[in-house]
Amino acid sequence: MTILHTVKSYSSLAGGMYEVVRQISENLKKRGHEITIASCRKPDNYSSNINVELFDFSKENEIKRYQDYLIDSDFDIITNFAAQQPMTDLMLPILQKIKAKKVFVPTGFNALQSKTHKTYFENMKTWLAQYDLNIFLSNNYQDINFARINNVPESKITIIPNGASKEEFFDIKTLNIKEKLKINKNNLLILHVGSFTGVKGHYEAIEIFSKANIKNATLLLIGNGDNFCSKKTKEESEKLNSTVSFKKNNKNILIKELNREDTVSVYKESDIFLFPSNTECSPIVLFEAMAAGIPFLTSEVGNTKEIIEWSNGGILLPTYQNIILGENYIEKIKKYLKKFLIRIGFNLWNPDIQYAKVDINKSIKIFEELCLNTKKRKELGNNGREAWLNKFTWEKISERYEAEYMKLLN
Repeated sequence: MTILHTVKSYSSLAGGMYEVVRQISENLKKRGHEITIASCRKPDNYSSNINVELFDFSKENEIKRYQDYLIDSDFDIITNFAAQQPMTDLMLPILQKIKAKKVFVPTGFNALQSKTHKTYFENMKTWLAQYDLNIFLSNNYQDINFARINNVPESKITIIPNGASKEEFFDIKTLNIKEKLKINKNNLLILHVGSFTGVKGHYEAIEIFSKANIKNATLLLIGNGDNFCSKKTKEESEKLNSTVSFKKNNKNILIKELNREDTVSVYKESDIFLFPSNTECSPIVLFEAMAAGIPFLTSEVGNTKEIIEWSNGGILLPTYQNIILGENYIEKIKKYLKKFLIRIGFNLWNPDIQYAKVDINKSIKIFEELCLNTKKRKELGNNGREAWLNKFTWEKISERYEAEYMKLLN
């Protein structure tokens, strides 16, 4: 098959969406298919044998060039990853002009409740039906529920979850990260992985960890970004690290930006994955925690509840839904992140978009109990690891994409 995958940014700076497209594309390439990526960005050190076609929509005529590229192409399959971004949105008005079989992976519709996107989602009712197939990450989330409510035929709906790489996680080489980062080897290691976007739960993770009645523990926050969120997180961490309480109980918080190899090793060497995020669709980091065999604590965002049901590898933290972040907070975030947001295409700080926030006090109790219960941690970690091996490796996920693509062509 000749396959075109479109994504806003084919760069590791874009986080989870890039990883999804990269893993599926490279695995399908290994299975003998011809893969092309259409994107606005790729890494400077890009070395993959997959062809990437770049489009710069800030330049005149680039929109027309992209749409002509889609209409004139002879791909068997064209898949749009994620709504509300230009690589998908510029294809929507010309869907019926494209010869290839068309596949859509919406990844959540995070702006579904936004007043500014009302017309967009009115039109989406028609657009979904014009795709040959819509792939959802969950059986019970707002994007798939939107499709069903608006009578998209079940024959055009399928569910394929996210995953984690068997190549990376099956036989993880531990690199003595504790020693490398000067973490006491006897300390309980609590891990959080997520870019500093302001809505990945960094502040909540710090609050839960700092108020928990535990000793001999390190909270390691891994993420990229030099912005208001990262600066505020570092300031709070430094302040807590200097307190009498932290020193007395041998607690500390570290913030690091690590390469992929070190990050995978950290997963393996950690004891608990703490992820009180404010908004997600289907977080890859939970599948990576499962792959590493460590238990996870997560807010109820996206399909995290469903991931727990699939794996029995983690615990859901009590979560308040439909929280609107304060206007002052939003303005600060925008001020520090404006250039970064434009560069990677994020649009998370619309005041109309609703978020989730864990109940801190109840979450602290759950966190404390898991820290003290070695047997429970091992049980959850083993459950997650087994579920990942059976169902959620990227290799198995890619086979499911391949099967759906072949079914469309047949």
